[in-house]
Amino acid sequence: MDPTPVTADLILRRHLEQIGLAEPGTPTGDARGSGLGRAVAACRAQAHGLTLALAAARRGVVGARPLDRPLRRDALADLCVELEASAAGTARAAALADEVARGAAGVEGSLALRGLVPVVTLTATTAAVAAAVEAVTSLAGDPSGSGLVADAVALAVGGAVDGGGPDDLALELLRAAVDEGALSAVLADAAEQMAGIDRPALADTVHLLTDQIRVLIDAAEAFAEVDVADVETGMRTYALHLGHVCAAVALVVHAAHRLDADDDGTGVAVVDRYVARHLGDRRSPIPTPQRRAAADTILASVLSDV
Repeated sequence: MDPTPVTADLILRRHLEQIGLAEPGTPTGDARGSGLGRAVAACRAQAHGLTLALAAARRGVVGARPLDRPLRRDALADLCVELEASAAGTARAAALADEVARGAAGVEGSLALRGLVPVVTLTATTAAVAAAVEAVTSLAGDPSGSGLVADAVALAVGGAVDGGGPDDLALELLRAAVDEGALSAVLADAAEQMAGIDRPALADTVHLLTDQIRVLIDAAEAFAEVDVADVETGMRTYALHLGHVCAAVALVVHAAHRLDADDDGTGVAVVDRYVARHLGDRRSPIPTPQRRAAADTILASVLSDV
């Protein structure tokens, strides 16, 4: 099976049409006031970069990596998978925002949304920066890619009005976890989405993600027993790990739907690759004093050269 999923436009349409943001030219502001505007814009940025990279490979731009080379196809498949994950995770959060707006989500749904917004935004904007760099590399100097990286970095950095940069988003998740108990709601929502999915092609992935949810729960429970500085030190790693798990869960749901509707195994290939890239070694995100000490050592060596 060709590992490259469907084109960028179709990826966005499939995942974002439910929140009224699938049509080209639609404003990328908040999805129903949920605070997800930057995540949606990051999905669009990824789609734009992927579209340019695919076009360059297809038309054989001088110096660009051609589409018939296995390595280029593999890199483009990674871009597709990352876009699909960002779009699926964002769409799940937006669907939950719609339930909250209609009063159909309850307290747990509102708490889950509170935790998901910074997580989805951090994960999508981080992926957008990496995707922009890869897209520009694949364009080999083609001017059509000018501004991709700068635009993606601007999304990732954000601002005070938009929720701030990566550190601010990670700390927002920490506040939501400590002050409101939002983490347990986010993880419960992830587990609930996978309930009843029993497709053999997805069994290993469902099992792995169930384990990862348990790891994230254990880590959250450890927050109370760990020095607050150590928790803060590891919070961006925790938030990204949580974001990868939530995106993978959303991809599993879509893969199961595609299997049921069209016997289409492309979604399985997408989630398998995404999980292998981000969760395959089952790393624990539990914060430790050793991590903070290592960060201090590294930073000290840099500062000593200034």
